Amino acid sequence: MFERKVGRALGPAELATLRARLRAVGPERVGDVVLDLDGPALLAWLIDPVAV
Repeated sequence: MFERKVGRALGPAELATLRARLRAVGPERVGDVVLDLDGPALLAWLIDPVAV
């Protein structure tokens, strides 16, 4: 879903960050983020080191 919303495949570093976010905040929160944010906002969330 993440890749579909951002319109491209995630790179290795982005995938690693997404996996770390899943461990840190849990799948429910990541699911909410994916459903609630548009593509540019999703990428901003992914690169923000303090986003939850």
